Amino acid sequence: MRDLSFKKVVNFFAFIAVVLIALALLLFKLFPQVATIKLIGEIIAYIVTLIAAFNFVKMKRNAIITVIYAISATAIIALLIIA
Repeated sequence: MRDLSFKKVVNFFAFIAVVLIALALLLFKLFPQVATIKLIGEIIAYIVTLIAAFNFVKMKRNAIITVIYAISATAIIALLIIA
Protein backbone atom coordinates (compact mmCIF):
# COMPACT_ATOMS: atom_id res chain seq x y z
CA MET A 1 0.00 0.00 0.00
CA ARG A 2 1.27 3.47 -0.84
CA ASP A 3 2.27 6.02 1.74
CA LEU A 4 -0.41 8.73 1.70
CA SER A 5 1.35 11.82 3.02
CA PHE A 6 -0.13 15.26 3.49
CA LYS A 7 1.96 16.64 0.65
CA LYS A 8 0.66 14.03 -1.80
CA VAL A 9 -2.94 14.78 -0.83
CA VAL A 10 -2.37 18.52 -1.25
CA ASN A 11 -0.73 17.98 -4.63
CA PHE A 12 -3.66 15.83 -5.75
CA PHE A 13 -6.19 18.46 -4.70
CA ALA A 14 -4.10 21.15 -6.40
CA PHE A 15 -4.22 19.13 -9.62
CA ILE A 16 -8.01 18.72 -9.34
CA ALA A 17 -8.34 22.44 -8.63
CA VAL A 18 -6.34 23.35 -11.72
CA VAL A 19 -8.57 21.13 -13.85
CA LEU A 20 -11.70 22.69 -12.30
CA ILE A 21 -10.36 26.20 -12.85
CA ALA A 22 -9.72 25.43 -16.51
CA LEU A 23 -13.23 24.00 -16.81
CA ALA A 24 -14.76 27.03 -15.08
CA LEU A 25 -12.90 29.47 -17.33
CA LEU A 26 -13.91 27.50 -20.41
CA LEU A 27 -17.55 27.56 -19.34
CA PHE A 28 -17.25 31.29 -18.66
CA LYS A 29 -15.99 31.83 -22.21
CA LEU A 30 -18.87 29.78 -23.62
CA PHE A 31 -21.51 31.41 -21.39
CA PRO A 32 -20.25 34.92 -20.49
CA GLN A 33 -23.56 35.91 -18.91
CA VAL A 34 -22.90 33.53 -16.02
CA ALA A 35 -20.40 35.44 -13.86
CA THR A 36 -20.73 32.95 -11.01
CA ILE A 37 -18.60 30.42 -12.88
CA LYS A 38 -15.69 32.87 -13.04
CA LEU A 39 -16.04 33.67 -9.34
CA ILE A 40 -15.92 29.97 -8.47
CA GLY A 41 -12.77 29.56 -10.55
CA GLU A 42 -11.13 32.49 -8.78
CA ILE A 43 -12.04 31.13 -5.35
CA ILE A 44 -10.57 27.73 -6.24
CA ALA A 45 -7.38 29.45 -7.44
CA TYR A 46 -7.10 31.36 -4.16
CA ILE A 47 -7.60 28.16 -2.15
CA VAL A 48 -4.90 26.32 -4.10
CA THR A 49 -2.53 29.24 -3.63
CA LEU A 50 -3.23 29.40 0.10
CA ILE A 51 -2.61 25.67 0.48
CA ALA A 52 0.65 25.80 -1.46
CA ALA A 53 1.80 28.79 0.58
CA PHE A 54 0.86 26.96 3.78
CA ASN A 55 3.22 24.14 2.82
CA PHE A 56 6.01 26.71 2.39
CA VAL A 57 5.23 28.31 5.75
CA LYS A 58 5.13 24.92 7.45
CA MET A 59 8.48 24.02 5.94
CA LYS A 60 10.19 27.28 7.04
CA ARG A 61 8.87 27.25 10.65
CA ASN A 62 9.63 30.95 11.07
CA ALA A 63 7.38 33.07 13.30
CA ILE A 64 7.55 36.15 11.07
CA ILE A 65 6.64 34.20 7.93
CA THR A 66 3.79 32.51 9.80
CA VAL A 67 2.38 35.85 10.98
CA ILE A 68 2.67 37.38 7.50
CA TYR A 69 0.93 34.34 6.01
CA ALA A 70 -1.86 34.47 8.60
CA ILE A 71 -2.50 38.17 7.98
CA SER A 72 -2.41 37.74 4.20
CA ALA A 73 -4.69 34.69 4.21
CA THR A 74 -7.17 36.44 6.47
CA ALA A 75 -7.14 39.52 4.23
CA ILE A 76 -7.79 37.40 1.12
CA ILE A 77 -10.69 35.57 2.75
CA ALA A 78 -12.19 38.76 4.19
CA LEU A 79 -11.94 40.61 0.88
CA LEU A 80 -13.57 37.68 -0.95
CA ILE A 81 -16.47 37.72 1.49
CA ILE A 82 -16.88 41.50 1.26
CA ALA A 83 -16.71 41.51 -2.54
